[in-house]
Amino acid sequence: MNQPAVNGGFAPQTLFLGLAASSLASSFLKTEELSARSFLLWGLPAALGLCLLSALLAAEFQARELFSGKGVFSRLGCGVSGLWFAVELIRTVRTAQEVCWSQFSSMAALSVLPLLLWAGWALPEAVFDRSSRVLWWLAGLGALLCAVGLAGQLHWQNLFPASYRFTGADFGQILYPEYFALTFLCPQRQWRKAVWMPLGSFGVQAAFCFGMALLFGARQGSGLPGYELLRSWTLGAFSRFDAVFLLLWLAAMFFRICVLAHILRLLWEKFRGRSVCEVSP
Repeated sequence: MNQPAVNGGFAPQTLFLGLAASSLASSFLKTEELSARSFLLWGLPAALGLCLLSALLAAEFQARELFSGKGVFSRLGCGVSGLWFAVELIRTVRTAQEVCWSQFSSMAALSVLPLLLWAGWALPEAVFDRSSRVLWWLAGLGALLCAVGLAGQLHWQNLFPASYRFTGADFGQILYPEYFALTFLCPQRQWRKAVWMPLGSFGVQAAFCFGMALLFGARQGSGLPGYELLRSWTLGAFSRFDAVFLLLWLAAMFFRICVLAHILRLLWEKFRGRSVCEVSP
């Protein structure tokens, strides 16, 4: 029997919005050398492997009713998952604040944190699903503007330098707790689509990585951070539009903080053994 969705569950695109923003954060803050082709050759198999692992674990967790909140085993699973999501929430807040301070000399992330936690704790999943659609449209428009503004500066020959040596030592894959709690987070008919989120996160990082390579060369020997890709954007009289893109990214990160807070609330109630109807607002 299929495990019932928790309070309706999140749509896969709602969860993936936060994952995409978090994946971009590693590109923004990266300063070491990075080979685009190495990233592709090492990252794609790893992402596909994570998709397979996520699907297998989701099927197993569903069969064992890991997130039902019934029994010691289920409560232990909810408790461990809650700790992982709490660590991810702290990491997300720290990353957002790091960008706020380095780019705007602002403590905005910490200032609005209480409001974000309250909203995430109190609002139902349907609100997050509706909000994510708006943010996705804005993200798509921002990506299109970025591509148009950089089009004249990208050079395909940068991907194939004469003195290229393959290396995979600079690749790292982030494990997000959402990958392993799909049957808890998504409705019955949608969690099977969500197993592809690791591949989507890799695609976001790969697009940014190849953009850096096309603009600055196959290997960024100077160790430029990912901000430089946005700062190179120009469209006629307009330039240095990077602040707008960063604000859009921060909005997605704040959205992720709210989602993580709501997930922690659901896991906490499951850990306490309370049913969905008891905790729904």
